[in-house]
Order: sequence, then C-alpha cells, then structure tokens
Amino acid sequence: MDSNLAGQVYSKSGIAYKYGVVVLNAPGIIDAVYKEEIKVLLMNHSEENYVIKRGDAIAQIGFVKTFKADKNVIEFDGCCCRGVKMTMIKALERKGGFGSTGK
Repeated sequence: MDSNLAGQVYSKSGIAYKYGVVVLNAPGIIDAVYKEEIKVLLMNHSEENYVIKRGDAIAQIGFVKTFKADKNVIEFDGCCCRGVKMTMIKALERKGGFGSTGK
C-alpha cells in the first residue's frame, strides 16, 4: 500500500439502518504501515441479536491521502503561543492494532 494512504473503516449503511449494527469507532483508522489482520469493532444498538456469518459484509473501507505533520508546531495554552517539538510514532512501535500506541 502507498505509505501516503490510510484506510478508514465505516459502517454498512443498510445494516446500520435495518439492524442498528454499526462500526463503533467509525471511522476506524488503519495506518499505511499496519500489516496485520484487519478487525472491526461493531456495536448493536437494537434489542435484537444480529448473527454474523463467515463471508458477510459487515463494514466498508475507504482510502484517504495522508500528510506528514511538521515537526515544529505552535501550541496555544489559553493565553499565549509557543513552539512545540512533535515526535512521530515509529512503525516498529505499532503492533497489534486497537490502541497499539499504548494510549
């Protein structure tokens, strides 16, 4: 995958409308460097059970262009602005998805 693309996981509108089942953290973001299995967090807002079978389309993905942030940014603390040094997350630190940055 292009290192300037990120995946965004969305709910299937038909399933959301008919059954109340949605992607919980939509859009779920998939970094370009992520290489593992893609998993989807679903939430059922209805009182009826919704059974998912192997091969069912339960979510959809779109790809968007990403841009690298400048290393130096301006931060506003409520009364003044100051320069702040940003650090980027290294690809090697990202393992396992779902909060893999440790936050």
